[in-house]
Amino acid sequence: QVLSITAGILHLGNVQFTAAGESSKVANPPAVQAAAKCFGVAPQALDKALVSRTIKEVSGKVIHVPNKKPQAEFARDALAKGIFSRVFSFLVNRANLAFLWNPKGVTIGILDIYGFEIFEVNSFEQIVINTVNESLHGVFVELTLKREQAEYAAEGIPWENVDYTDNSQCIQLITGKPMGILALLDEEAIVPRGSDKAFHDKISQHLTRNPHFVPPGRLKTTDLQFGVKHYAGTVQYKCEGLIEKNRDLMFDSLTQCAISSSMSVLKESFKADADKLAAASSGGKKRPTTAGAQFKVSLQELLTLLYQCNPHYIRCIKPNETKSPLVCDDERLNEQIRYLGLLEGLRVRRAGFAYRKEYATWLERYYILTPATFPTWRKNFGSPRDAVEYLMQFIGLQPGQYAMGKTKLFIKDPESVYVVERARVAGLN
Repeated sequence: QVLSITAGILHLGNVQFTAAGESSKVANPPAVQAAAKCFGVAPQALDKALVSRTIKEVSGKVIHVPNKKPQAEFARDALAKGIFSRVFSFLVNRANLAFLWNPKGVTIGILDIYGFEIFEVNSFEQIVINTVNESLHGVFVELTLKREQAEYAAEGIPWENVDYTDNSQCIQLITGKPMGILALLDEEAIVPRGSDKAFHDKISQHLTRNPHFVPPGRLKTTDLQFGVKHYAGTVQYKCEGLIEKNRDLMFDSLTQCAISSSMSVLKESFKADADKLAAASSGGKKRPTTAGAQFKVSLQELLTLLYQCNPHYIRCIKPNETKSPLVCDDERLNEQIRYLGLLEGLRVRRAGFAYRKEYATWLERYYILTPATFPTWRKNFGSPRDAVEYLMQFIGLQPGQYAMGKTKLFIKDPESVYVVERARVAGLN
């Protein structure tokens, strides 16, 4: 079914339209018939869904309105993207369910993502992918540089602060409410006469105080554009087409056509859409969700998950701009090392501590090492910290290999952790 649906998307991309006054018609019916067969829907239903749309009047009456040629082309593209994204999500969910043997178990996840995209023309797609990259870099800065150093300061560990570039203002510029780029884009997308020009004027008026915003007046262009100073460099985004791409709406008639499919995969992929249609037909009325709003929800879910994990990073460095083998552009390499914060991260890691644990938790595992702490450390020590310090001296780690914080024990490197663990194994034997 998945292969058939994928083929249907390709056939759908071949569908062409001709203008017929205030309406349109399919110029090559065989392409619609081929797509319909692959989707498991009636060719007449698919044809009708492409060249017309349904509108629900205030009275509740549903009428069919013909699509002009540009609207029909938009409907074709929206259906292709809608089917692709929903089936993709369906497959990801199926794969996750197959691996989900214990929902409360410990998991290892791999997040693979494209790098920054800076093209001659940058549009909505680049805003999305670059915002993800900016946010993921923010996670790196927060967890590896900011929180790490803040924890040492809070615990009273001697520490020479490592400076770093904080990109939180750039993230706020794009995703902030109510005056972020995506919020203003949503605002313009939901008003009846919203336009790219109005969006351009709004961001020019409201966002100039953010140091990461490059107003149109400072760009060498007469087009409707704006710039964002990302951590990887300044990107110029073109406003033309942003509103339409953000709306990214599938007409109800397209959804109805998809859920009429005889294929279980397509039906299940559109289940949430079917539920929304059912709710709307029963009297519920909810404003359509924009692509930007959906993106922000997905991004926030991802970031929430990452902040609950212990992330490790694989940084990919681009050796040259020509995709040539065995060619390293030193200037390009140094630029990436700088903006990725790799040197700052290395300084923090080298000067920092690989292991940290609350004293009471640490004692639960290692109190068995000496008669003074076994079977209970409370008899001989006034606090968990005192007992841990005694045990570290007993094990024989050098003072530079560990540090005693206010509430936690910090151990410098994995080798020292292994020394402690070997002492425990010897004690058990």
